Amino acid sequence: MKALQIARRRPRPGEAGSAAAAWPRKLLTGVVAALLASGAAALAYRAATGPGAAAPPVQRKPDPQVSVTVAQRTDLPIRVLAEGHVTPLNQVDLRPEVSGTVKQVHFREGEEVRAGQLLFTLDASEAEAQLARARAGAAQAQAQVQEAVREHERSIQLGRANFISASAVDTAAGKVQLLRAVLDAANAEVQSARLAVERMRIAAPINGRAGRLNVHPGSLAQPTAQAPLVTLVQFDVMGVDFSIPEADLPALLAAASARQTRIRLQGADGSTPEGRLVLIGNAVNPATGTIDVRAEFPNKDRKLWPGAFVRVSLEAGMERGAVVLPMNTVLEGPQGRFVFVIRQDGAVKQMPVKLARMQDRMAVVEGLRGGEPVVAQGARDLRDGAHVRVVGEGPQ
Repeated sequence: MKALQIARRRPRPGEAGSAAAAWPRKLLTGVVAALLASGAAALAYRAATGPGAAAPPVQRKPDPQVSVTVAQRTDLPIRVLAEGHVTPLNQVDLRPEVSGTVKQVHFREGEEVRAGQLLFTLDASEAEAQLARARAGAAQAQAQVQEAVREHERSIQLGRANFISASAVDTAAGKVQLLRAVLDAANAEVQSARLAVERMRIAAPINGRAGRLNVHPGSLAQPTAQAPLVTLVQFDVMGVDFSIPEADLPALLAAASARQTRIRLQGADGSTPEGRLVLIGNAVNPATGTIDVRAEFPNKDRKLWPGAFVRVSLEAGMERGAVVLPMNTVLEGPQGRFVFVIRQDGAVKQMPVKLARMQDRMAVVEGLRGGEPVVAQGARDLRDGAHVRVVGEGPQ
């Protein structure tokens, strides 16, 4: 109650003005004190974070973990894998040499035929008539020659007896020569007519398999027709056409010269029939940087079919001291292919390499001496000079 009374006490005369004047001074004093405290705090913060202040400790990132493999130097057979197509070594499109009506077909579509086997017979009526006329003309010319020979012999005897002049004897001799020339022409007509008759019988020029038949009895066979009578394909031996990179050409030429090439097919059934190199192209394709190669393979079991896709393995000698690495170790950047080699101080060095070829899931490279530890896994985010921690061995 006393405190309440004191609070409610009215000021005495003269006290009201002094109290009102004291209140702003107290407020100003508080504001100044607050500003001074704020300034001191700011100065203290600047002193703690300014140029002279000690930096807070920074935690270093751990070295990336990688696995390592060793670049191996070994003697490696030069093996090139390629994709090719089966090509017939001997294929014939049968067409008639003269126009004629098909009289008879002596085989069936898809049948195996032998060389010399009769396949088509054309109507030979007109050709046989021409042959008969030619033979008659030849017989007539032969008779005329015989008669001229006899006359010439008589003229010789008469000339010796001086019954005719020497010029008459020469005339008789000239007639014999003329008629013999006529006989030769008649015999040529006979031969031509005989060939025309033979052309009406069309036989197989090779052993092969017959394809689709494009004419039937009664059809008109013409030499200028767009489609052949039938196509024959030799199946006993088949060719395979494929291409190899230009970089492998020197090795292939050297191996072919030394007869050390070896070509195999990789059959879908796991078989690997072996063939023989028969052709190396005479020019490199500048658009693809490859050269055409052909091999031939025996095909007695008829597994190779014209136009079929096949995989070819070509061995072209031996490369001594080749440096090989797993394929995933070779990376590619703006400057070309490279690998990360681990130095003795634990840092990696970016080494440029040249990829010679890919073989047996390994990369054959140039630019390494062999024996270098190379990053196998974990190289994707590495930079030249980065320190790494080896945690295991990659694929060898």
